Amino acid sequence: MKVSKKSEPGSQRQRVFLWKNIIIIGLLLLVTCHLPPAFGGEYDAWIEKQRNIIAQDPTNLDAAYQLGNYLAWDRRYEEALKVFEEILVVEPEYKDAEIGIARVYAWKGDQDNAIKKYLEILLEYPKNYEAYQGLGLLALWNNDFEKSIYHFKKALAINPEDIISAKGIGRAYLGRGDRRKAEEYFTRAQILEIKKTPLLFILALVGCGILLILALLFYIRSRSRRQKKEILRLELKILRYALWFFHQQTGKFPLAMESLLHEKWRPPGKKEEKPYLEGMRRGERGFLIDPLGKRYWYNPDTGSVYSATKGCEKW
Repeated sequence: MKVSKKSEPGSQRQRVFLWKNIIIIGLLLLVTCHLPPAFGGEYDAWIEKQRNIIAQDPTNLDAAYQLGNYLAWDRRYEEALKVFEEILVVEPEYKDAEIGIARVYAWKGDQDNAIKKYLEILLEYPKNYEAYQGLGLLALWNNDFEKSIYHFKKALAINPEDIISAKGIGRAYLGRGDRRKAEEYFTRAQILEIKKTPLLFILALVGCGILLILALLFYIRSRSRRQKKEILRLELKILRYALWFFHQQTGKFPLAMESLLHEKWRPPGKKEEKPYLEGMRRGERGFLIDPLGKRYWYNPDTGSVYSATKGCEKW
């Protein structure tokens, strides 16, 4: 009564493989949906794209502004400064380029020039919320929480939908140890993010999340089933050995496997008797059942035993 090893059916393996890939793809989608387009070493491609646009239309200042941003994100600060300054030569009123210059100073660690530039912008454009936002960030980086809250609140007063300033205030309050106020502004930022997120994107994200949960549940279930099948293999070996041993001791097979739970034998040199079979599950009607809840079938004439679980009948 040798137990033959039989792999899972091909269709089952294919389904598990498919769902594993769905899980991986779902995780990648959830991770990448909030990343900037030029993330993970792809700045060069985006920089080249903007340069091609400018080559075709040198008057496209918006493309030049994006080029400056990509260069700054790539830490090519001097090149970014040159691009922003060239924009201002062509269009002195292009205030986004001035903000770009201030940000480059801040990112390269030249805080004095960054603050100076932001203050110059506010002298010319008192309602420029991005300048207040920049000053708030610089104060936050220096752990000057009072000043950062002041500047961020100025930015929010001008633009109530400024997510960065709302988050900045939350971080500043957190730095001060005021968790209640921090939570208030973090919640405000989350609401603003949801409002600015396109409905179709939200639905797609929710759908992706549901798909991921279903895939995880299926994978966990299939993994649990595989583990139970391994236990089933082991139990079949135990049952067959118990039947063989009973036959060796008595010269016959029991009329019912379940009787092995009560029939006993005495190990050599021991006074206490032991049952031929222990630790097996029984169903409502008293029959032995496998880890998947199916009955173990038994032929008392031949001593053969097998499980009724689909795919395991010939084990």
